[in-house]
Amino acid sequence: MTSRLLRAQNLTWTPPEHTSPLWKNVNFELHPGECVALSGESGSGKSTLLRALVALLGTDRGEVYCGELLLSPETVLAFRRRVLYLHQRPAPLAKTLDDELRLARHYASRNIPALTRPLSEDQQLALLERLGLSHIPLNRTFERLSPGEQQRFGLVRALTLQPPVLLLDEPTASLDSRSTERVEVLIHELLNDHPERAILIVTHHTEQRRRLTSRTLNIARWQPTPTPTDP
Repeated sequence: MTSRLLRAQNLTWTPPEHTSPLWKNVNFELHPGECVALSGESGSGKSTLLRALVALLGTDRGEVYCGELLLSPETVLAFRRRVLYLHQRPAPLAKTLDDELRLARHYASRNIPALTRPLSEDQQLALLERLGLSHIPLNRTFERLSPGEQQRFGLVRALTLQPPVLLLDEPTASLDSRSTERVEVLIHELLNDHPERAILIVTHHTEQRRRLTSRTLNIARWQPTPTPTDP
């Protein structure tokens, strides 16, 4: 039987301003070699669920495992080295792009559970070229990049760590068709080269979901049924 790489068990989250959960009793497993889509209506809580899977927000109850590692306050740093969440609008972490790449390599050097050796500087530069970013001077600041450039640069920064699990939140939302194709080819290669890796992706493109993923988790299954009210 295929091992479980990522497992969510009974996750429930109620927004601070609400009296009932946005999603309740979330249960799913992610297996090595899979690219799985997380779908749902706008505002249904897809991004918040991705964030909950790496403890970027607290949940009412539930557990998350990567292999046998339970996500907890004591294990959160080690967990995030195994399960890496990439926001659709990555934030700057350093002064210049060169500093960003250097910081990623430094952090990756402590990334013990990586699938393979972290990306070297040459490999980072090669990946930037593949994603159409090699023309950008590395002394430029992250904020001066376009939203699409930030998304692709953030992906390179994330992949430097070679994490076993990637959580991708609309990774091509700000990209044109050519750049989207480049990212999709790379996602395919990530799994082909390392079938022990798994990816959970949020995308609003039906065709992209069909091209990239083998199955879909619909967040609607975890949406509480509204209680009828009297007229």
